[in-house]
Amino acid sequence: MRIIKNKIKTSRGVGYIMECIECKKDFRIKKWDYDNLNKGKFCSNKCRGTFQKTNFNGSNNPNWKGGKVQIRCIVCNKRKMVKRKDIKNGRGKCCSIECKNIANSKKMKDYYKKNPEHKNKTKHVGCKNGRWLGGKSFEPYSSDFNKELKEKIKIRDGKKCRVCKKIDKMLNVHHIDYNKQNNNPKNLISLCPKCHGKTNTKRDYWKKCLSDLI
Repeated sequence: MRIIKNKIKTSRGVGYIMECIECKKDFRIKKWDYDNLNKGKFCSNKCRGTFQKTNFNGSNNPNWKGGKVQIRCIVCNKRKMVKRKDIKNGRGKCCSIECKNIANSKKMKDYYKKNPEHKNKTKHVGCKNGRWLGGKSFEPYSSDFNKELKEKIKIRDGKKCRVCKKIDKMLNVHHIDYNKQNNNPKNLISLCPKCHGKTNTKRDYWKKCLSDLI
C-alpha cells in the first residue's frame, strides 16, 4: 500500500512525498510515475528486494508451486529433496552426479552385480536395446587411427562436415563401414558431432550416403 505524506509542486509539475514501506524514509516521486507506473512504494531497489525477500518467501510467493518433494535415487535408493519442476522435466531421478553417471554408463550391469541389493531398473541396457550390435561400439581402435591421420582427413575435407557443410572446431572422423580397423582414407570422413550422432541408426543408409560423398 502506497503512503502519500504530502503533495508538492516541482519545476516539472506536480509530485508527491512518499513514505517507503520498508525503511520508512521519505522520498519524492512524480505524479505521472505514481499514476501510470504504479511507483511510490519503495525509495530504492534495495528496499524493494528486502521487502520481497521477507514477505514473499516460500508459500507467501504468488509463484509458489509446492516446494521440494522427496524422491528415491534409482541407483543407490537414497532419499533426496528435489524441486517439483525438475521431476516434471524428467530430472530428479538420482541423488548425485556420481549416481547419474552410473545410471548412464556402460558399467550399469557390473555395478548391479556388485550391489545386488540395489534393484536394476534399467529396461534398455545392453542386449535389451533395439540398437544393440553385440557390443561393437566397445571394440578398440587400431594404432593407425591417431591424431595425425585424423588431422589429414579433416584437412582433406576442408575442415568442414561433409554432410551439413558447416565449419566445426569439434569435427569427428567417422568410419564409413563402421569397421574400426579399416583406416583407409576412402573409409574415413569428417562429420560434426550432430551429424555423427545420426549415423548410429539406419547404418545401411549412411554407408551408402557417406560413400557417395568421398
